[in-house]
Amino acid sequence: MRLMRIASRLVGFLVVLTSFVVCTSPFWLWPRRHMRLVRRWPMRLACAHCAALGRLLGLSVTLKGDAWRLQQGGAKLLVSNHLSYLDVLAFACHFPSCFVTSREIQRTPFLGTLVTAAGCLFVDRQDKRRLGQEVQELADALTDGMHVVVFPEATSTNGDAVLRFRRPLFHAAAAADVPVLPLTLNYTTVDGTSVGPQNRDLICWYGDMGFAPHFLALLGLRGVCAELVVGSPLTAGGDVADLAGSAEQAVRSRFIPLSGPAPVLTPAMEA
Repeated sequence: MRLMRIASRLVGFLVVLTSFVVCTSPFWLWPRRHMRLVRRWPMRLACAHCAALGRLLGLSVTLKGDAWRLQQGGAKLLVSNHLSYLDVLAFACHFPSCFVTSREIQRTPFLGTLVTAAGCLFVDRQDKRRLGQEVQELADALTDGMHVVVFPEATSTNGDAVLRFRRPLFHAAAAADVPVLPLTLNYTTVDGTSVGPQNRDLICWYGDMGFAPHFLALLGLRGVCAELVVGSPLTAGGDVADLAGSAEQAVRSRFIPLSGPAPVLTPAMEA
């Protein structure tokens, strides 16, 4: 049964990937410097295909907290903890957004072409000389009315804790004069069993884990459930360090560590 599930989902994945390549083909050779003119369309195509892939993998995401804030007002800088490549699918299930990824991914053969055609925004974590330009590109997308998703931990983790948020990209919210919306992603069950130390590596992808074996194991799962907890928007004015610290605290306060028994949430944390 598990092998049949893997085989059928692998075929489905290839179908979704092929569809994405065909639908975004007009943007593959689009000049990078002019991507701002058309970014909204490949972004929407990418999120639609990500949502389809999430359904194929049996990913179920429930919105909690102030979910209505996602639809209120205009663009927002969305910041969240980061556990896996599944996180992108979890976000795409509910709303189209531009995702920020690394220049390293952009330089990866084929994958780099895919994420560029998807309208992703890029940052170089090693070379800070282009940081001002990169922040401006994020601010431009926000000004153009698109949500931008940033994972400020700058790496995926094993779910022990939320790492300290990196501050620089928060300048984009200030430059575009848009709010920062903190979101906390909690994976709750895998194949009907609560996520904990014994099975979290079926979902979390971090460190030196190989992608192919992890993805094949994921294809064999019956389903994964997650909760996306939406916090209150934070004003982008004032000190960026304070803004990043407030966003980090908001995400951490609603995060359920995967290293042990889930903590008891207070009403304030559930709100």
